[in-house]
Amino acid sequence: MKPIKTLFVDDDINIHDITKILIDLGKLPFDCRFALSGEEGLKVLRSSTDNFPEVIFVDINMPLMDGFGFLNHYENEFLTGFPNTLLFMLTSSMRSTDKDRIKKYTFVKDFLPKPLEPELWEEIHIKYLY
Repeated sequence: MKPIKTLFVDDDINIHDITKILIDLGKLPFDCRFALSGEEGLKVLRSSTDNFPEVIFVDINMPLMDGFGFLNHYENEFLTGFPNTLLFMLTSSMRSTDKDRIKKYTFVKDFLPKPLEPELWEEIHIKYLY
């Protein structure tokens, strides 16, 4: 099975470590690159035109540029050129105000709790990538 190019944007290094472990344990086909901020995530995307992610996970609550700021930049810079990339928003709180705000970004596929449990990785793989 071909690895799925994935970008994981979250300011919590522990979430990165947990994500790596869960992907390895579940033998999931996600080939993840990690960014610790929205700005770093955008830099990765700007340098990835030949190797653009198929899936992007973005934390909502990050310092300086939050997930919504990332989405605004993504929409302006990348959405037209990479319309098939799947975006998911991650959060440790499931506030209804965040869910309502995300609805304006029609290109965001889902709002997910973090850390992503193996079942969610599998569900994403089956629902969106098969």
